[in-house]
Parts: sequence; structure tokens; C-alpha cells
Amino acid sequence: MRGVVRQLLGRGRPKAELVGERVLDDGQVFLRYRIEQLAFERTVALSRLEAATLRYALHQAGAGDLTEEDRDHVVGALQRLGRDLPV
Repeated sequence: MRGVVRQLLGRGRPKAELVGERVLDDGQVFLRYRIEQLAFERTVALSRLEAATLRYALHQAGAGDLTEEDRDHVVGALQRLGRDLPV
């Protein structure tokens, strides 16, 4: 995930361009992106939470839109993690 975020942000290096996104029958999100200057293309299949987290990270970096559904999905996952932490 960190590598995908870095490539899509392209800070200090060639920036990747998202060229396709499709939700598969099993709920995974299939992304395809490329870096034209490097003749590089990559595909990645992400879980729904991973895809929401990717969009959340890109949005936080000022490089993408974030739906309320994606935000709620990420925040809900973080809240569930926090319930089991001793305070």
C-alpha cells in the first residue's frame, strides 16, 4: 500500500496515473496504474478496506476525492481496533 501511495503521489519522482478501477465479483477493488516516463504499468487487487484506505491517504495528501462511505469505512475500522486496546 505504501508503495502504491508513493507512486500515485509521485513526490520527487515520476507520478503514476490511475488508468482503471473495477470492483470484482468477490468485492476486491482491481486498480491499474502506469508511469508513462518509465514505461511501467502495475495492477493490484485490494480489499474494500485497503481501497478505502488508499483513497483516504491520497485525499489527506491533497491528491484525491474521498467519499463519505470510504471515510466511514476507514474510521469504523480504526474504532474497532481501538476497542481492544487497554487504556
